This record gives sequence, structure tokens and C-alpha cells, in this order.
Amino acid sequence: DDAAAVEDEVRSIYASLFPGTARDFVGQAFGWADWCFAGGHPDYLPIDARYHDFEHTMQGTLCLARLMRGLHAAGDAAAQTVRAFELGIVAILFHDTGYLKVRSDTEGTGAKYTAGHVGRSAAFAEAFAPGQLRGSERGQPPHQGLIVVAHGGRAVEHLVEEPVGLVAVEQPVWH
Repeated sequence: DDAAAVEDEVRSIYASLFPGTARDFVGQAFGWADWCFAGGHPDYLPIDARYHDFEHTMQGTLCLARLMRGLHAAGDAAAQTVRAFELGIVAILFHDTGYLKVRSDTEGTGAKYTAGHVGRSAAFAEAFAPGQLRGSERGQPPHQGLIVVAHGGRAVEHLVEEPVGLVAVEQPVWH
């Protein structure tokens, strides 16, 4: 399926840029996103927004991985670290989780959260982070690093104490 093809390409890019790194990162990150968008999270329903869905997230993830590969090849210092690549992939995978509805929300679709989805995405990532997204298992201090990619040229940095970089998109390149 398309998500598997995206995951395979991102895994290939990751392995080519950073040989010898943890091979399970890409699969784990994609697994988290799939689980959340499919309704696996005990507090949230499956995504029901028509555009900001898992397919859109896969499109953005593929574009970002390819952009990061290009930046890496061009010698961009921010794209040279494993951590920057991993944070970028996690950020894009979670950038539209603000469209997820809590299980008790049975009115309309998650599209009703468009105006506030950036903050909701950051809050979702922050709530998800204690069990999944923190970097302490890789020797990074807890609360350091996650940047939520946001449309409209701003990013919410709920978990960032010392950001390694910032990804902001004025007009998403995958439209």
C-alpha cells in the first residue's frame, strides 16, 4: 500500500544518510502515527477529516524526507544530524493530529478544529510524548526536541528547550 511504500522510501533515505543508525526508528515512528490516525489511541477516534488524513500525512512525510535528503546532499549543517532527521520525521507525522477527535466527540468531523489544529497537534504530541516521543533513550534530556510542523509559517514548540532547527511551511509543497 502507499503508506508502506512511503515508509520504505523514508527508511531508505534514513539509512543512506546515516549508515549504522537505529534501523527501527522509521518503523516505530510510522507505527505511532498509523496507530494514532487509525484510532488506536484509547482517548481518540480514528481521523475523519477528509483532507488532513493519513494519506496527507504520508504525502508530507515523503516530501520532507526528500527535502532533507537534498539539504543533506547540499551540505546544510542542520540536516547533517540523525536527531534533526528524526525530529523532522516525527514532527511531520504528527503535524495534523490536532484534527483527531476525542472519543466523546461525536458531532461533525475533525475538520471543525481547523482554526486551532496547530495548538491541538502540539498538545497531542506533548501528551503522547511521555510514553513515546522523548529522547532520553538516545541520551537526550527529556522534553528536548520535538518541533511540531505548522502551516501558516509558525511552529509550536511545546517540547523544545534547545531546538536543533525549525521547519515552517508557508504554503505546503505537496498541494
